[in-house]
Amino acid sequence: MFETSWLRAFASFAEHKNFTHAARKLHVSQPALFAQVQKLTEAAGTQLYKRVGRGIVLTEAGTRLAAFAKKNLAEQAA
Repeated sequence: MFETSWLRAFASFAEHKNFTHAARKLHVSQPALFAQVQKLTEAAGTQLYKRVGRGIVLTEAGTRLAAFAKKNLAEQAA
């Protein structure tokens, strides 16, 4: 199972596709956010994003996991 903090970190990262902006939104440091996304990536056992030039693109698995994270976090908030 994925930790809620990892899902929250990845949902923000997936929305912004930028570690710095996502970290700022969550009020955490960029290295802390990166570490949480890396832990989620390891737990998922697949690559969730890739760098393309200076940008970031979610993989198919990353897109699915971002949707799962968003849904899961919304259910927890309700």
